[in-house]
Amino acid sequence: MSVNYAGNGGIKVGTKPHYGTFFKHADLNTIPVPAGWRIPTKQDYVKLLASQGLTLNSWESTDGADLASKRRLGQLMATSGWLKQDGYATNSSGFTAVPANLQVTNGSPNGEGTNCLLWTAEKNAEDSPVAFQIIQLPSDTYAAFGSYAVGYNPAHLPVRLVRDK
Repeated sequence: MSVNYAGNGGIKVGTKPHYGTFFKHADLNTIPVPAGWRIPTKQDYVKLLASQGLTLNSWESTDGADLASKRRLGQLMATSGWLKQDGYATNSSGFTAVPANLQVTNGSPNGEGTNCLLWTAEKNAEDSPVAFQIIQLPSDTYAAFGSYAVGYNPAHLPVRLVRDK
């Protein structure tokens, strides 16, 4: 999908429908996934990065300081909404990664405008849900995978669907 899933349930930001619906990882199984579609895996996102000429290092991250890497990553990023206006967010791939960050039910998280976080269907060795991330810092812009502990106030992240081939 080239947009975040915007179905029923979860948390919505009424003024920003392009952010989609924010779900707890445990609620992903409640999404009515159409036949032939599924929640993406880490490997799906690795393939997406590879389609833009990007590879992950041993920390499962792209090189955020490398200018060529930032430009390639910008091919996945929406042309608006990002706080840093360095000109690299071209969305030439059509993926339209929006910097929606995450939502929680008790608190106000920081990161909107700098973080695109999208659930994967996977959990890490500690059974924590894993998300694909595009992170924009003052000096670096990189893609990585991060885990989110399940606790009393779990993170709600957007999700995309991918079509089976």
